Amino acid sequence: GDAVATQAFLTKKGKQILLINKQNKEVEIVLAGEESVVGASTVDVSTGENPPASLQLNGNRIRLKPFAIAVVEIK
Repeated sequence: GDAVATQAFLTKKGKQILLINKQNKEVEIVLAGEESVVGASTVDVSTGENPPASLQLNGNRIRLKPFAIAVVEIK
């Protein structure tokens, strides 16, 4: 199957995309289209029981650690 599961949704805060890395290795995701990424937060093995961490963004490229789950806010 696919390495990353995705689901787009619309909230009161705007458009968001849920990303789930289903592999035991880091993956890079490039978001296509003219939408721009505003911010992202993630939970993974390193965040443990703590609140979600902010994700470093590189344009429309996002790196997810193994088994990470991220919520990306787009404009």
